[in-house]
Amino acid sequence: MRILVFAVFVSCYASDHPEPFDFIEDAILKYVNHSVDPCDNFYRHACSFDSPPNPIEASLESVIEYAKKLQNDSFWNKLEIINNFDLQKMYTLIGDDESAADFYQGVFMKICETRSEMVPELVEIFNILSTYPNKQVYKVYKKKRELSGEDCGVSAAKLKETILENLSKNQIRAWQLAFGFNLHIGDFIALLKNIRVHLDVDVRQGINGVRELVISTVEAAGNLVKDTPWAKNEHVVAKIENITSQLHIHDNYGKDFQLAVDTLVNVEKSFVLCKTMFGFVEHADLFCFLIGARTTTFPELKSFYFSQADNGVNFHPSVAFGFPNYYHFQHGREMATKLGYTGTTVGHEVGHTFFDNELLPYFSKSVEDCVQNQFSKTCVEFQEASCATSFEFLDENGADIFGVQVAYKLLQDYYGSKITDKFERLQMTHEQSFFYSYAMSFCSGNPSSVSIGDDGLFEGHSAHNVRVNVVAQHPAFQKAFNCPADSRMMKSATKQCHIYGDKAPETRKRRH
Repeated sequence: MRILVFAVFVSCYASDHPEPFDFIEDAILKYVNHSVDPCDNFYRHACSFDSPPNPIEASLESVIEYAKKLQNDSFWNKLEIINNFDLQKMYTLIGDDESAADFYQGVFMKICETRSEMVPELVEIFNILSTYPNKQVYKVYKKKRELSGEDCGVSAAKLKETILENLSKNQIRAWQLAFGFNLHIGDFIALLKNIRVHLDVDVRQGINGVRELVISTVEAAGNLVKDTPWAKNEHVVAKIENITSQLHIHDNYGKDFQLAVDTLVNVEKSFVLCKTMFGFVEHADLFCFLIGARTTTFPELKSFYFSQADNGVNFHPSVAFGFPNYYHFQHGREMATKLGYTGTTVGHEVGHTFFDNELLPYFSKSVEDCVQNQFSKTCVEFQEASCATSFEFLDENGADIFGVQVAYKLLQDYYGSKITDKFERLQMTHEQSFFYSYAMSFCSGNPSSVSIGDDGLFEGHSAHNVRVNVVAQHPAFQKAFNCPADSRMMKSATKQCHIYGDKAPETRKRRH
């Protein structure tokens, strides 16, 4: 097993490695529309309608394809339990309770008639599959050492009766077992593929850098909490710090990889062994798949902790980020663009813990109103395909504003008075490049819109152009682009929302 993982890691040094590049700088050079005034509509200035639907994904396409080709011979592409199993056939055979009971009855009958010595073990298997022990089957076996065909028939009938009874009590259905098992296996394969992309392209340095960025972001946010009047007055600074200090990046790619490999290898071995044991049974693959589904306990691993997509997640206390963030933090040429792109993403995910989190002892209603008022005003002013501001958006909207504020603070700390210095490659200041890089996180040539889920509720993230144009409320934006007070961006800005810090509102409310 260790040899397998070693071989995987060695592939990180394969030939034809794509030349590293700064895709954020490239995107700024390609997609900024200079015919649109940044003070009129910053999003469509930074991201023209001629941009691809997802410029970052398009930029990294060749890098991802390179990494995927290295996985062509990976063991997970040859797993019998996935490649030789037909889910459609499965649903045809066990798609309803009666069909599932008939299937189990047929399997039992065949084994009982062919290999009666296996009945005790078989009974235990069916006890597991049907949740409740089937005492009738076991009782029949105990009467005689060898079962007659008649005994097998009686026992099989009792088995079906028991399974139908169990299913009627809302026990999990057979097809749900199989489908969920298939999804779990797929998630573990996806995790291995994702980790391999990170290792084969080798963004380990970027992961280390983002880890330090998370620490700096939490520290900067914690300092704001210490300066917040209501937090000091209510003596809850320590309580908030105790919660927020738990935040850490999930970056255990070696441990996760090994655990996922071990799990899949064990699942595959059990499946193949079971098929060998019950090979004389029709649809032995389905029977063995169901046994695996009922007996396998998967460790807590999530494929999106090492996603290939441009995103981040917060499952407090863990946060994690997509491959593009690690890649750019490693290969980006300016700290300003790193903080504008990855820094704001880190700030956003950390912000989910600092803003309106149920773990916190207090929250500020006036801050929530401030956030929603800003997003509502920006939505009205800059609507493209669609936009909305309702309660479903509050957490994401607050995290957006918090993320920009904290990332900008880190920008100030890094550059000091040089923040307004211009660098030649982009012909803009570090401060301006910070805001351009933030815009590239959401850039799309498609009209911006909100999404509605299957439940009829909004998905939770505001429209891309709205998420970018709310930066108008940050004083640094007006300064960076010298926007007149009567410009469209400035007229859309509400007062700045101070979530924490010495300017945060005095009002607060205890959570129940």
